[in-house]
Amino acid sequence: MGCEPRAWYATQSGLFSERPHLYLSESSWHEARSAATVRHWVVDAATADVQRWAASYAAYTDDQYLEVLDAQGFSEARIQPTFGGIAHDGFQLLLATA
Repeated sequence: MGCEPRAWYATQSGLFSERPHLYLSESSWHEARSAATVRHWVVDAATADVQRWAASYAAYTDDQYLEVLDAQGFSEARIQPTFGGIAHDGFQLLLATA
């Protein structure tokens, strides 16, 4: 996340609008903060009004996730890279006992 190329498409409706619109997005990675930002623009096809959204995501190492769980009082914290024996690209399961 944060390294995807810019994207755009025209659509009749979608997540950001139920009306016909042009959707544009860009993402960036901030190495010093270990964070990604994704920006979205929606241009209404009829009015040309522009709506903007942005989301930021913090990145953590596996060890940092385990440290957070430990600091919050969880025990037996571990990372499982599969769900039901199936790996899901970019996702993993954090398990801990409360």
